[in-house]
Order: sequence, then C-alpha cells, then structure tokens
Amino acid sequence: MKALNIWLLAPSAKPRSFYNMPPSDSAAPAADFSFVEVDDAGEQISGATPIFADLVQPLTSISGTLSGDADLFQIYISGDRPFSATTLSPATLLGLPIDNALGIPNPLLEDPQLFLFDAAGNGIYGNDDLFGSAQATLPSMIAPLDAGIYYLAISGFDYDPISAGGEIFPDDSLDGVLLPTGPGRESPLIGFAGDGSAGGNYTIALTGAQTIQPGAAVSPLPELVDLTGFDGNVTVNAIQQLAREAFFDNVLAFYKTDAQGQVAGLLPGDPGYEAAAAANLIDGIRLTVGNNQTIDASLNLQGGAYYAPALLIDGSLQNLATVGDAALGQARIQRSGNTWQFEDAGDCDFNDLIVTLTPEITGMG
Repeated sequence: MKALNIWLLAPSAKPRSFYNMPPSDSAAPAADFSFVEVDDAGEQISGATPIFADLVQPLTSISGTLSGDADLFQIYISGDRPFSATTLSPATLLGLPIDNALGIPNPLLEDPQLFLFDAAGNGIYGNDDLFGSAQATLPSMIAPLDAGIYYLAISGFDYDPISAGGEIFPDDSLDGVLLPTGPGRESPLIGFAGDGSAGGNYTIALTGAQTIQPGAAVSPLPELVDLTGFDGNVTVNAIQQLAREAFFDNVLAFYKTDAQGQVAGLLPGDPGYEAAAAANLIDGIRLTVGNNQTIDASLNLQGGAYYAPALLIDGSLQNLATVGDAALGQARIQRSGNTWQFEDAGDCDFNDLIVTLTPEITGMG
C-alpha cells in the first residue's frame, strides 16, 4: 500500500457553491413529467442518468428495464412535500402474481429493491419488500428531506449497494425500511454486488421529486478534486509515504475537467475517454513514491476548476485508472472523505496508492 498526503494551499478563496440550492425558476411547476429510460443507466455515481427537463416539472415516475444490473438516477427532491418512491401498482400487485400462478410469462421485475443516496453518494434509506408485497417502497419520512440533488437506485433482490467498506445497508430490518447501518455505511456508493441475475421492466412512482433544471448546479463526481472555491494558483505541498510494498511503480497525475469529469468533449464511459485523459494530463505533475520512503514535493494547480486523478499503472500512459472506469462498471478509484484509494490490477484491494488531500487556505501571497 502506498500512502500519499497532500495539503492544498491557496493565496485567497471565495465561497464555495452549494449543490442543494433549489432551482431558480420560481414559477409554478409545469405538467407532471414521467421519465422513460432510453440508454441504460449506470450503477455508479459517475454513470447515473440525470433527469433533466426544459422546465422544472414534478417528476412522478421513472420507467426502465433491468438486465441483471442496477439502475441509478440523479433526481431533485423539492423538500416542500414528503418524498416517496414505490414499484407498487395494479400491474405488480395483482397482474404479476396472477400471471405467475397461471404460468403466464410476465415481463415485469418480480422482486425489486429501492435505495436513496445523497448528493455525495452516502446512503439514506432503502427497501426490499414492504406492505406484504415483493415490490419495493421508500415510504415518506417523518422529517422531509432537504431540497437538493439525490440519487435513486433500483436493483433486483440481493444485488446490493456497496462502498469501499462493504455493504451500505443490512439485508433486512424489523419494519422493512433499511437504514445505512452496514459495514460500508461511512463511505459513498461505488457500485453494487451480489446476485445480479434478476431482470425485467419496472416503473417507480414518485412523490416530492422534480426534474433538474438545465443549467442548475449538478453534484460533481465524488472522485474529483474540487478547487472551484479557490482563486488564483493553488500551491500543493505533498508528502508521499509508502506503507506497503506494491508490485507496480505507479504514478499519480491529474487532468482538468468539469463537474462531470468531461475532458476533450468526452464524458466518463465514452469511447476514447482514457486516451483523452492521457493526452490532457497536466505537464510537470507526476507523483510517485518508493517502497518505505517519504518524499516531499510541491506543485501548482489553477484554482476555480475541477481536477480528476489518473493513476499511470507502472508509469504507462497506455494503462490508466480514471473516473471513466466506474462508468464502464469497474471502478478503480474510491473516495472516502478526503482520501482517494486506487486499484492498479484486478484484486480490488484498492491499496495500490492511497492519497489524502487536506485543503488549507493561507494568507495573501
């Protein structure tokens, strides 16, 4: 395991923007909006499908299809009335059981699960079975959720959300509502694990949700280094310390992106993304560490931007670990708080390089 501590220093700073601000359109919402999945939604934060509309509209349903995976959607919870989500309907409550009893094929998802996460990917609550049905329901909470960006996930039975620490939610609860009390509860979502064989069509009925207004602030990818709250050049003093022997001599670099990790017009998961990241690495920034050594370094990044880390595996520009891997279903970067963990091979131990970033604002320089 290689550990790297980085302190970010800036000559001045401006207030950060917050992503839970309500949309700016104060007019009455337009007609109800029902979203239908076209391109398959991802199951990591970076691959989630954001639900936009030209006008802010109440989001009343999401429909799609699972094929042995999970679907993750970015939505906006209005905060002015209770949020709820359910797959219960006449078709799933009556039609599906009757067809099953009669041996008639039915394309509906038989045993879904629903989970809600905050803008950073931290678990809020979930459900497998509720109200005596194999269908899933996230009931309204006693205290309304704060207005802002959230992530809503649907998966089949026993295909569960995980973080770097393990499963975020337990397998069951006394009242059917799953709270984030699993071993991975302290870290954000990185994907799903378990039996991913279930498939079928679904419709999630919603209350208290609305579409995201185009141009409204969208939560950035959690793997990014956010320097949007800094003005001017940011001086980075780095202390690199190796805590474990690593097979590859990995090198850490950075490239400039937007909040969604876009580089050279490509989003994470797009064909050619890794090559675009390699071609846009910031010159002169290459951090590496030897076994059982401590090395000091200093570098500069321009404030007011997002930066994505890229692990050059064994120093190669042809083999990178980037945020694009998560969008393709194999996350190789995990973040918990101010710590980034990297995977350079396939053993998923995420200890091939560990980076801790601690922002600190200094006086005028």
